[in-house]
Amino acid sequence: MMEPAVQRFETDHGARVYRIPMEVFPGFGGFAHLVMADGFRALVDCGSGLDVSNEGLERGLSAVREAYGEDAGWKRLTHVLITHGHIDHFGGLPYVRSRTD
Repeated sequence: MMEPAVQRFETDHGARVYRIPMEVFPGFGGFAHLVMADGFRALVDCGSGLDVSNEGLERGLSAVREAYGEDAGWKRLTHVLITHGHIDHFGGLPYVRSRTD
């Protein structure tokens, strides 16, 4: 499955929101989002936890750093927000927690 590129959005107050595409299950795509503003760095949802999903998160954070020059790394996250209890939104928590404080 070919993933689209990371997209960048900006709010009226200057917060940046990055839409990170990933394959959450074989043949099924989804998104995580990275919200950045004034030292606040929140990952919103974290994929299914399958290797393919975790790899999508890694590629997305790398793209945010490389394409947009943001200081986006696991140790820089200040929050992780899970929107709801579907596995493709929270299944990646063990992966994320092993890389963050």
